[in-house]
Amino acid sequence: MRALLTMPERASLMVAMPTGTGKSLLFQMAPQAWPGAQGTPCIAVITPTVALALDHERTLRQIPGLECSRALTGQLSFDERTTVIDAFRRGEVPILLLSPEHAFGSAHHALLEAATPIEQKAFGLAAHLVALYVDEAHIVESWGRSFRPDFQRLPGLVEELRERNPALRTVLLSATFGRAARREVMRAYGGEHWLEIHAGVPRYEFDLVTKRYADRATRDRDLMAVIDCAPRPAIIYTNLVKQARDLYTALRARGYERIALFTGEVSDTAERQSIIDAWAEDRLDLVVATSAFGMGIDKADVRTVIHACLPESAARYYQEIGRAGRDGHQALGICLWTRSDDPEDDEAQAFQLASRSWLTLELAMLRWQAIKQHAIENAALRWEGARRLALINLDVLREGLGSESGDYNRRWNMSLLNLLQRAGALRVTSVNDSSIGPPSWEVEILNDALFEDGPTYEELWAKVDTLRTEEQKAALTELSAFRDLLSDPEGDCLVRGVYALIDSDGMAAPPCGRCAACRRAHARPPSMVRSGGLNVVWNHAADATVRSLGPGSTVLTPDDDTLEHGLELLLDLSVRLGFEQFVVPTGNGTRVANHLAHSDARFGLVLEHADWLSDAGWTLERLPTVIFIERGNVAAARLWARCRNLAADTPRLSLLIVAPGDLRVDGRPLQQIASREAPYTQEALRELAGFRSC
Repeated sequence: MRALLTMPERASLMVAMPTGTGKSLLFQMAPQAWPGAQGTPCIAVITPTVALALDHERTLRQIPGLECSRALTGQLSFDERTTVIDAFRRGEVPILLLSPEHAFGSAHHALLEAATPIEQKAFGLAAHLVALYVDEAHIVESWGRSFRPDFQRLPGLVEELRERNPALRTVLLSATFGRAARREVMRAYGGEHWLEIHAGVPRYEFDLVTKRYADRATRDRDLMAVIDCAPRPAIIYTNLVKQARDLYTALRARGYERIALFTGEVSDTAERQSIIDAWAEDRLDLVVATSAFGMGIDKADVRTVIHACLPESAARYYQEIGRAGRDGHQALGICLWTRSDDPEDDEAQAFQLASRSWLTLELAMLRWQAIKQHAIENAALRWEGARRLALINLDVLREGLGSESGDYNRRWNMSLLNLLQRAGALRVTSVNDSSIGPPSWEVEILNDALFEDGPTYEELWAKVDTLRTEEQKAALTELSAFRDLLSDPEGDCLVRGVYALIDSDGMAAPPCGRCAACRRAHARPPSMVRSGGLNVVWNHAADATVRSLGPGSTVLTPDDDTLEHGLELLLDLSVRLGFEQFVVPTGNGTRVANHLAHSDARFGLVLEHADWLSDAGWTLERLPTVIFIERGNVAAARLWARCRNLAADTPRLSLLIVAPGDLRVDGRPLQQIASREAPYTQEALRELAGFRSC
């Protein structure tokens, strides 16, 4: 929250924290986080599934001030979508939830319009887009390769929006940023201002069981026994829609009534919403689903997640067991999967899913050759200053295909362009999904070899092939390691092993105490797990100087150096001068925070001495800061050392040290070593703040 509130303009924030720890709060707060005079602040949240969008909408409608937030889904009628978009344009929708496909389609013009300065818009259009969020952003890398290629062209949308609103911020949220996803997100969104909030620890609420079977019949028999006994509510995941449908039918025949089927084939908005509402209101015991269900849905009391399959990645497995135990109580994760000679067994399906997102080099080159030839023949190449731009028709057919294009052909053309973008050969700058003209992407050519022949052309495609091969190999290598973990449940701790596959930069996680390996080794669950990379701040200090005092440290001698009386007045004077961060004696944090909550401070960040001076002490934001040191403080020397280091690290920082006039540090009066000027009196501070004595 601190990082969100202090984001500089045009910044990107990546947040990787476990499921259930409050990432949704970061967009619930956003319309109030960056107030301005441009109109009514609003944000757009890109969500991967209709189920997640509808669940967020249900939650937001219960929050004062956010009741008019809406989910824009493809299942709405044309009139309903128009109503939502028009309300958003007028500034009546504080949070608009939508898929990337809608962001480039029906809502594209409205998003650009909302980012446009208010004086350039028609009367009554008050929406001011302040930020774009991507929820469950780890799928930008995996789904965006071919299944949902629009995810990987979101950076082009961000650039379009920033041409209208240069201050636009982006926030990327996920519980699992694996190596590939993290690298892709940093490449796509990193820039002048980039910050990662990275907890670096897994969740520990789960008892985990996994078993491999040599045949499907035995697995299915045990699966039914497990479902009968599993604590509820429960989710049962499969890899394929047909498997989910067959299992649902079998369970209905078995007598289950409080049950629902949720897959990508459930396309009716009313049916989807009905299932989500019934799930949220405890009217369902079981949901049989593919990965289309549950991503980010905030149901706290899910007790069991069962995988009747082998998930195609450690990240998917971890995300889906994370649907359970969000209330902090114990939950159960069970994975029952088959490995046999059957080419359609669970393991074979998982490897097929993990490897299907990449074009072969031969097909990639054939597709590009057709795209390039079409662009040349239709004069779709142009120069804009030093930038070489090309308008790519997504309906172009490669050699060997028929005469009519469709969604399948477009997706593979998009996948190719995304691959070339990841290889640094081009950059997607804008899109045209309107009914006027063919669907197309405008791209900036970053490597001229794309439109040349000879050795440079061959070298470029060798680089593209290397990238493609490395990405595919990494996905399959991770899946092999994940499969091996599940195959040897008495080896290493399953939680620790899975999380290490997802996040190699995470902390050394303690054993979970609840998987087969931990039970065999008599390891106990950890009582407390400390997060890692939360203590980070933005590396900017452009607005860290209070003009009336200037940069550097200044000493103030208060009228009451015990701070028992007059503390609130000092806070008011400091806020009036522009101070936004306060380091206060331990035990005074609540008192100071409560007072600042009713002041004119924009941030009013409060930190107690104990939290600043501890071994894992919090880093201060680069904001004008007041540090209070009361009489008799035994840590005065350490506090001054921190102040000195802070001033040295941030030369443009205004630092006000409030301390008794006779306070000595290392044998010298603090006021002599902490400031080049004589100490200010409280009366002088009043005059600086614009007050006069009676």
